[in-house]
Amino acid sequence: MIAATLFCAGLVYAAVRLDGPTGAFDRALDAFHRDPEATPDDLSGRLLSVSGHGRADYWRVAAGMVADHPLLGAGAATFNRNWLADRPVPHQARDAHNLYLETVAALGPIGLAVLLLALAPPLVAFGRVRGDPVGAALAGVYAAFLVHAAVDWDWEIPLLALGGLVCGTGLVARGRVPGGPTAVRLPGPLVVGLGCCVVAIGLAAHIGNRALASAQHELATGRPERALARARTARTWMPWSAEPWQLIGQAHLAAGRDAKARASLLEAARRDPGAWSTWLSLASITPSSEAALARAEALNPLSSTVSEVREATRTDP
Repeated sequence: MIAATLFCAGLVYAAVRLDGPTGAFDRALDAFHRDPEATPDDLSGRLLSVSGHGRADYWRVAAGMVADHPLLGAGAATFNRNWLADRPVPHQARDAHNLYLETVAALGPIGLAVLLLALAPPLVAFGRVRGDPVGAALAGVYAAFLVHAAVDWDWEIPLLALGGLVCGTGLVARGRVPGGPTAVRLPGPLVVGLGCCVVAIGLAAHIGNRALASAQHELATGRPERALARARTARTWMPWSAEPWQLIGQAHLAAGRDAKARASLLEAARRDPGAWSTWLSLASITPSSEAALARAEALNPLSSTVSEVREATRTDP
């Protein structure tokens, strides 16, 4: 009894010293928004830090996407572009570090609903395996996976995601009701046909992406003709994408064929008007270079490359 009284008195004293729960919460929130003081080599400092490491800004940009596109979302994989346009610091970020917020920002409420429905069965199954030690362990791992996906991007790492999903699958298996409904069996030819379609689409995307990567490498190493050939291969396998057109234009530009470069880059801009690098390339050859450069600045205002081009235009006689 005395120990409990002393413990409660200590809590009251700490609350008073910290200006109450509200003051403690405000300080924690402020620390979350601040950049970390620990260096990358200071492992203990990183572990004990409550800094969000930029997450407050990532989540603000993603929330802005939701506000701008509340019904259908801004489109798949568009967080990076919105980040470039609205980032407060010149840091790169490909993900919002929150699977659920990024999903609703990119794909809208329907996309979020599909995601939650896909992740829900193991949680439903947990209600049927209470008291089962193995089921509890599987549920703990799966719950940790779901919670961690709300604060980081490493759910994209296959091994980590596979571990969480395997635990979820095991939870569903242990929660099956004897004599319950069985899985629907699809006709064999239908399964084979669907599998072939998936393989064909994946193969086309793989070949196209490899050709794109090769074209980028050839262009970076000063071989525009090889880059042009690889980019054309990518265009064949990825006819829906604007990236091959952009690389074709940049290869022509590197080879000094400005007219062909401009035509290809304009096609890339028509297919994907949100690619700032396309507009930056156009700014060097198009008659309306000022408009193209202004577009690149609007899409990526903190880009050092865009700033250098802008400064060069101001200093040219």
